Parts: sequence; C-alpha cells; structure tokens
Amino acid sequence: MTKIVLGGYEAESDDGSLIGKSDFILRGEGDFAFGQLLEKINNSSVSSPLIIDSGTVKDLNSIKSPYTDEYLSLARENKIIYMETCRGCPFFCSYCMSGKSSGVRSFSLDRIFSDFDKIMSFSPRLVKLVDRTFNYDKKRAATIFSYLIEKYGSSGTRFHFEMSPELFDEELFSVTERAPKGLFQFETGIQSYKKETLDGVNRHTNNDIADENISRLIKSGNVHVHADLIAGLPYESKAEFLKGFDRLFNLKPDCLQAGFLKILKGSPLSFSCDGYTVNEFPPYEIVSSPRMSAEDLKQLKKTVKFLDIYYNSHRFDGSINFLSSKIKPSEIFSELAEKFEKENYDFKTFSASKQSDLLYAYGKEKLNKEETEKLEKLIYEDYLKSGNTRKWHKWIGK
Repeated sequence: MTKIVLGGYEAESDDGSLIGKSDFILRGEGDFAFGQLLEKINNSSVSSPLIIDSGTVKDLNSIKSPYTDEYLSLARENKIIYMETCRGCPFFCSYCMSGKSSGVRSFSLDRIFSDFDKIMSFSPRLVKLVDRTFNYDKKRAATIFSYLIEKYGSSGTRFHFEMSPELFDEELFSVTERAPKGLFQFETGIQSYKKETLDGVNRHTNNDIADENISRLIKSGNVHVHADLIAGLPYESKAEFLKGFDRLFNLKPDCLQAGFLKILKGSPLSFSCDGYTVNEFPPYEIVSSPRMSAEDLKQLKKTVKFLDIYYNSHRFDGSINFLSSKIKPSEIFSELAEKFEKENYDFKTFSASKQSDLLYAYGKEKLNKEETEKLEKLIYEDYLKSGNTRKWHKWIGK
C-alpha cells in the first residue's frame, strides 16, 4: 500500500490541515530522519498518522556526500550541479524561509573541497551554490574562492554564489579581483532601496555601502554580477519601486533581476500580510499588495519582460546605454512594453529585426534628429554584434 510522506517548510509550519492528506509529516531536516522513517515503514514498525519533528543536523559533516557518480553523471546532460556548503542565514528577512534560521552551520573546508573535486571530475558547465549568504564569513569565502581559482580557474566551469553586497572587505576583493573572467557569478540582493520597506521585512542593510561594493565588482570586469530587486514588498509603491529600479540599473550590473514577492507559507511575513492578495498555488506569488494594485504588478511584469529582451540579453548594449543616458531606464522598458501592445506586435514573430524596429521607432519619438540618427547607427551595430548575418532592413542601401 502506498504511503504518503510530506515534508519541507510547509509541513514544518502546518497548522494541522495536512493531517488526513498524508500518512506521515516530517518536520525539520530529513537527511537522517527520512531514511529512518522508510526503514520503519518497510518493517511495519510504525503506524500513521504520525508527525515527526527531526530538528536540524548539528554536524553537517555527518551527512554522506550526495555527489555520487550516478548523480553527477546528470551533469553531462544538463551541465548544472547544485551544491551547498552551509545551511541557515545570518539575516532574518521576513519574506524568506531562512528568516527563521537560528544561525549558520557550515560543512568543514576539507569536506567542501572534497565535494568540489568530485563534482569537477564531471566537468559541469555551472555549479550553483544554494547557500543563502555565501560570504557570511568573509575569510571562509576568500579561502574557498582562492581554492577554486587555483584549481579550476581554467576549467571552463562557472560558479554561482548568492552574496551579500555589504559583506565585502579588502581581503575578499583582493581574491575576487584576481579570478579569471567568467569563473565567478555573484547574485547580489538589494531587494529594495526604501528604508521603511527594509525595516518592515527585518532586512537591516546599508544600501550606500552595497552600491559601492556592487559597483566595484562590476568595474573589475571579471565577475558576472546579478543584482536583485523584489516588487511588492511592504510599504513600497510602484513609483518607489521604479525609483529603486533606476538607481540599481545605473550601476550597470550584468543582469538586473526584478522578481515579485512570494508569501511563502510558514515564513514570518505570512503571519503579518494583511492587505495582500496571494495566489493560492505555489510559489504563492502576490496578486496585489497594500501599496501596489493588481494592475500595477501586471504593468511591472511587462516592464521586466522588456528589460530582459533589451538589457539582460546584452543584444542591445550600445543602444540601451545611449538611450538610458537620455531617458529614465524604467521609462524606457515600460514605454517599450506599451508601444509593443499599441502597435500590435506578436512575441511569436518578435525577431531581432522587429525588436530593432520597435527600439528605433520608440527612440524616434523621444529623441531629436541628431540623437535619433546616432541611435539608428547603434542599433545596427548591436544588431550585427548579436550574430545577425543579414542587414537590418532599415540599413539596406546605406
């Protein structure tokens, strides 16, 4: 007979509604508890319903490495391997499940290096570290970065880390600045520039320092930098979000990621989210907030889509850099979205040529004659740099 076991954060914070929908509910970390439960089920030595509180694993080194040959062979197919070197987070952001953390636990450096060596024997394209704040211990992070630079600097593998942009010092910068270009990819979370919003989600940070550090990483030219914002956080309106968007954009990160708030069940924010409308299905993204209507969020999603097409793709770098020196970045992408709909473009046929057409037509409306001519030239240069072998049709005969 099939037995149903539910686990994860939702099970940990369940109010009892999962009883009756499962045979067993496993709360906490299941590295050992899940295997023990399976043995008991197999031996018929346990009966349901049963709630198991397993707590946390104190010594992470006691967990057997999951990086078996069988598992890592998958890297040859999708070329991405996920890895953790620690659990927990030093911060307590109320929208994050790690906001309930009581500190950070780390695997030993010997274990971490051993896992890296095993993973790298399979030559993955990307190793994505899922640690919430990899540089919570700056010295530890510098030691691990140095190891990867020395052993795998020319491997062709990229290593992705979630980094707190505040938590950099000269030692950490001195290490990252000698990394070969393309080895490291940093995801740096700003989330919001509004102090009331940051205080409201228990995220205490100095964004001036964060901006300085992100800017330094970007200017070094060897680290691929992602910078993040979250739309829909408490106390922040659409206009305030876009003000922060423009500030972050002007740092010129390699990728500007603008996500939308999810109110995860069991997160601290889920117990104080009055005024929010939330999708009832995972990942529980908000539909509206006390300061953002459903229409506001719908418009922001369109803005983000055109941010991805024209900025994050890097296919229009010259054109967008020029335009954003004349027009607020948030206006560019929101107005491109409006013009796309107004002129009845279709994403199914929105080719590089038509993307160039839309950008040119938009610029022609916003710029003077001399600026429009410069933009036209930049669009054509971007068009060719992106690998398009045919001329952009507006340049035929020129």
